[in-house]
Amino acid sequence: MPKPRSNVLGLSAAVALRAMGTSLYLPVFALYGRTFTDSALLVGLAFGAQGFVQAALEIPYGVISDRVGRKRLIVLGNLCFITGSIICALASGILMLILGRAIQGAGSATSALLAFVADTTGARERTRAMGQISIFFSLAFLGGVVLGPTLGAHFGIRALFWGAALIGALTTLYIIFSVHELGESRRGVELKQFGGLFRNREVVRASGSVLIATYASSSMFLLLPLLLRVYLPMGEFWKFLLPVVGLGVAAVAVLSRYADRGRQRTTLLIAFVLLFIGGVLPTSPGYLSLFVGYVAFFMGFATAVSVLASILTLTAPAGRVGLATGFYNVAQASGYFLGGTVTGFLIQWSDEIALGVLALLVLGGTALGLGFPRTFAPPARS
Repeated sequence: MPKPRSNVLGLSAAVALRAMGTSLYLPVFALYGRTFTDSALLVGLAFGAQGFVQAALEIPYGVISDRVGRKRLIVLGNLCFITGSIICALASGILMLILGRAIQGAGSATSALLAFVADTTGARERTRAMGQISIFFSLAFLGGVVLGPTLGAHFGIRALFWGAALIGALTTLYIIFSVHELGESRRGVELKQFGGLFRNREVVRASGSVLIATYASSSMFLLLPLLLRVYLPMGEFWKFLLPVVGLGVAAVAVLSRYADRGRQRTTLLIAFVLLFIGGVLPTSPGYLSLFVGYVAFFMGFATAVSVLASILTLTAPAGRVGLATGFYNVAQASGYFLGGTVTGFLIQWSDEIALGVLALLVLGGTALGLGFPRTFAPPARS
C-alpha cells in the first residue's frame, strides 16, 4: 500500500486536475452564456449556480464522508461533475446551462479531500500538505486559465466542457485504482453534535475567515478582465496571469513552511495584509499598480486558504473532521457565490466601490485572525 504522503499527493493532484477542467471555461463563460440569452442576471445565475449548490451540500457531504469514507464520496462527486459538464456542453438554452452548472456544484467533495488529508498526515506536516494542495490547485488554475481562451477560439467553447468531462473521467479512474484510504471506523452524527461544532470558536473563526478570503478571490477575478482590458487584449491575459499565479504559488510554498513552525496566526495575518494591499492598489491608475496589487492578492489568498485549512483540521472536534470541513466549505463556497454576486451588483456604480467593500471585508478577516491563539495543539484522536 502507498505511503500516506504519496496517497495525499496523488489524490490532491487528481482533484486539482479536475479543477483545471473548470478553469478552462471560466474566462469565457460569460460569452457562452450570452449565446443563449441577453439577460446578464441569468448568465450570472448560471455562473453562480455551482457555488450555490456546493454550499448547500457541503455539510451533508462532510457527514457522509465520516460514515462511508472519503474516497467513495470523492468518486461520487467526480461522477456528478462529469454529468454536469456534459449537460453544459450539450446545452441548448440558458436553463439547461444553469442545470448543468448546478449538477457540477453537486460534484464538489472538498470536505472529503481535506478530511482525507487530516486522516493521513500528522499535525506537524498538515500545513505543508495543505500548502501542497494549494500549489496543485494554483498550477491547475493557471493552466486552465491560460489554455482555455486559446482552445475555445480554435475548437469552440462547448469543447471546453467536453474537455472538463474527459478530465473528470480520467481522474475518477485514477482515484478508484490508485488511491487507498485508511481503514478506520466511521461513526454516525447526532444532531447535538452540530451545536457542539458551532460552539467551537476556532472552527467558526476559520470558516468566517475563509468566506472573506473566497469573497475576495471571486471579486478580484470578476474585476480582472474589466481592469486588465485597458492594457492587454484577452488573448494576452496570460502574460499578466502567469507571473501573478506563479509568485502566489512560490509564496504559499515558503509561508506554509513558516506556519508549520507553530506560527499559523502570524502567517494568516500576513496573508490578510497582502489581501488588503491587493484590494487597494488596483484603485490606483497604471499597469504597475494593477500588477503589484494582483501579485499581493494572489500571494495572500493562496496562503490564507492553506493556513486556514490547516487550522481547521487541527482544531476540529475529534472524530468529526468531515463534519467540520463540511461546515468550513459551506462558508468557502458561499464566499465564491457572494463575491461574484455582490461585486457584480456594485460595479454597476464603479469598480472602486467594489474594491472598497472588498478591502473593508478583508479588514474584518484580519480582526478574525487576531482572535486565533498563537499556537495550536492537535485535537485528540479517538
